[in-house]
Amino acid sequence: LKPVKERRGTGFVGKNTRAKLNQLYGCGRAKGALEISVSSAPVAQTFVRGGVFQFANYLLDTTASGEDVRFPSISLKLENSGSFSGAPNNLTSCQLYDGSTALNTGTNAVDPSGSATTSDTTPTFTFDSPLTIPKGIVKTIGLQCKTSTAAPTGSTYQWGIGPVANLISTTGVTSGKDVEEIIIPSDGQVMTVVASG
Repeated sequence: LKPVKERRGTGFVGKNTRAKLNQLYGCGRAKGALEISVSSAPVAQTFVRGGVFQFANYLLDTTASGEDVRFPSISLKLENSGSFSGAPNNLTSCQLYDGSTALNTGTNAVDPSGSATTSDTTPTFTFDSPLTIPKGIVKTIGLQCKTSTAAPTGSTYQWGIGPVANLISTTGVTSGKDVEEIIIPSDGQVMTVVASG
């Protein structure tokens, strides 16, 4: 206080002091943020077995993020506990798409396993290269699977996302710091198998 002839603190924090405090404590840095939810489209509908069908769209929201974010994989929920649920192993080559571009190809395509229809499964989708979402946008990625010709008529499939945050591990592209994701749980829409359309 003596150099500026003050007898007590004024509460004023100058520009240089603020900059030093921000540097020391990480204040004022842009933080990454990512919210994940299931889109309401496509709506519940029937689909013909034996072909490729889009089961869900996922919304990746970075509008509250201060930096671009990146993640190498994501686990999604296949709802199997309903009385008419279809067997997971009637789905093969499940892939996530950014527009027309497949994000997990070759051995990264997912073949859900098991014939049981009594419990949910959470297959992990590993991207060919980590997926980067620019800050300030809502990106939509779609989920498509091939369906077996043996899938029983009337069986149903729902792709959604569970509430557990460790289904995904996100980092800020610039900061390299972990991003705390906000996941909005949803079972997704019911898609019902038919023999022909």
